[in-house]
Amino acid sequence: NHFSNQRQFHHVTRIPVLLSQCQQTVGLQLHHVIRDDRTPVLTTMNAVQQCVPTVFTANIRGGFVKKADELESVVLANNVDIACVTETWLKDVIPSGVVSISGYVIHRNDRRNGRRGGGVAVFVRQDIPCERLTTLEAADVESVWLLYRRPRMPRVLSHVVVGAIYHPPSADDKVMTSHILACLDSVTRQHPHAGVILLGDFNRLRDGALLSYPLRQVVKS
Repeated sequence: NHFSNQRQFHHVTRIPVLLSQCQQTVGLQLHHVIRDDRTPVLTTMNAVQQCVPTVFTANIRGGFVKKADELESVVLANNVDIACVTETWLKDVIPSGVVSISGYVIHRNDRRNGRRGGGVAVFVRQDIPCERLTTLEAADVESVWLLYRRPRMPRVLSHVVVGAIYHPPSADDKVMTSHILACLDSVTRQHPHAGVILLGDFNRLRDGALLSYPLRQVVKS
């Protein structure tokens, strides 16, 4: 679930990629807390391009070290602000330097339950003002949460919350949905005028609760 215009393409060894590219204006989903009970209400606005990061997501299904050069070329060629990579299959013994992208800061959340696979990594361009919200991360889910805020954001869009998610096919839908909603509640209570981007690989996560948050699904396949 994220906003902007998307196009799918393949590059070199065909890592499946989804890239959002901002036009001059884009429609944003904002969660304005305007009711007494603080129920979030979905509204839509037009915002200038500079307010919204260009985002990218790909599930690489392991072999990250071998695919790092290809990933770097795609990210740099498309001037991506925030790139989400799922199923990194990284472990603590693998240093971030071997999968780094020039000019980007990497935020990793490797799978830690001893099982093979999984993991999320987010690359943020060095000049993009993003804060990692480590207090939102939980041991039983694979996610990275970021708070994005450029200077001089409009009052109606104070921040953008970015949630990078990997939900394995066999994982508990209720656990993941509860985690996502709790994170969004936590951030939007602090920043009622924040927009929300959720991206990654959700597999067959039942998203009814997310859509009623309210969030609007942009990518459907």
